[in-house]
Amino acid sequence: MDVDSRIKEHGTMVKLYVRNDVDMTTLERDLRKWIVIPEVPVYLTMKGEDKTRIGYDSLKEALVKYLNETGRTVDGEKYDVYEETEGSVTIAYAVRHLRYLSDWCLMEVNGIQERKRLQVPVGTCVEGIRVEFTTPGYKGCSILAIANIKNSKYQTNVARSAIELDGNSSVLMEIYDVYQRYIQEQMDKLETLGYSKSWALAEGRYLMKPLVEDTISKVAVEPINEETLTQRMAKLRCMVVEDNGTRSIVSAESVHEMTEVNIFESKMTQAAEYLLKEIKCEATINDLIGVVCTEDNFLNGVKNIVCNYDANNILHQYAISNKEVSAILISHKQRRIKLTYTLKNGIWYEFVLRNRRYPSLLYIPKNKFIIEGLESEIGVKTYRGVYIRSDVPIYEYLLKMIEVFIKEETDENRLLLEVFLGTIFGDYF
Repeated sequence: MDVDSRIKEHGTMVKLYVRNDVDMTTLERDLRKWIVIPEVPVYLTMKGEDKTRIGYDSLKEALVKYLNETGRTVDGEKYDVYEETEGSVTIAYAVRHLRYLSDWCLMEVNGIQERKRLQVPVGTCVEGIRVEFTTPGYKGCSILAIANIKNSKYQTNVARSAIELDGNSSVLMEIYDVYQRYIQEQMDKLETLGYSKSWALAEGRYLMKPLVEDTISKVAVEPINEETLTQRMAKLRCMVVEDNGTRSIVSAESVHEMTEVNIFESKMTQAAEYLLKEIKCEATINDLIGVVCTEDNFLNGVKNIVCNYDANNILHQYAISNKEVSAILISHKQRRIKLTYTLKNGIWYEFVLRNRRYPSLLYIPKNKFIIEGLESEIGVKTYRGVYIRSDVPIYEYLLKMIEVFIKEETDENRLLLEVFLGTIFGDYF
């Protein structure tokens, strides 16, 4: 029996009939859009011409080709591409060398115009076929990366044209773990190059910028699952904790698991931490404060001092998200606030007050709460918000108003109460 020469090698031929008005001039581009690293070789032949290979041998090859064609030669000195596998996911991502910082940062996608003009290799593939066209793990294009999922119980939508990543938490965790490991490796590398641990931590936050939202600049980074991203990134060693004279670099996850931490809001401790950032040494903030406060070192005997807390860092926010302020000590003369955080026990009413700048938090105690060191003030303003004391006349009035507004717990009543409190305390923020 005669066999068609086109199917001798594989034994199967599928014919597709398309309408006459379909533009076939973009066929190769369209195929390359979807077919990235096919399990078997794919070729395109048109009108008897030589066959053209569709797809690549690896995800890294796809990114390298794109960068080279756009004038960013991948030479391992200025630009490079890394490929890693975590569980069922392989990810390739592009990096750029920061000459003056001695590390590599993730390359960001330049913008909508570049994505429209060029076929940017960004997205997520399943068994080599691209089904998503955004940065792996994100709803938009942030960094130049592409992933491939193999041998996984992933879920797709009904049309099989996109991955239901909300239903694939294990896949997301593997994607975020690759990013987390890369950031940690860069931070560790800086230490080996002679930079201080505190300097490496500061650079780590810069390197994370394309991956997590900055609450100050409101950089538009939207992960598919922010909670999962935060929990996986929380494994980064990004926090400085001093306990009993020992200074340690720990993860936000480790701080989250602590039952008590202390945070000082003080220009003196800030200056000491900045000094330790600039020099590589084994000294602690306790050591430095002890030099200038020989008779009254306020850090002596204080457990688990978080030295570099940043209220705008989402990993630092996560670290104390299961805790609440259980004690406040004010020192007027030294312009210092000490906040002790312990596991949540329902001490405070918490309200979000929205003004023309940004939302602020107001904390009102549910029962007796004395803020030590205050004089005539009704409360104290901290980086996280304003805390009201219970031993002032306005406190009883506030409790009565709270009882009136939230007698029926509805979103409308809550909003009205926050607007009411905003008119009273708006000038304090």
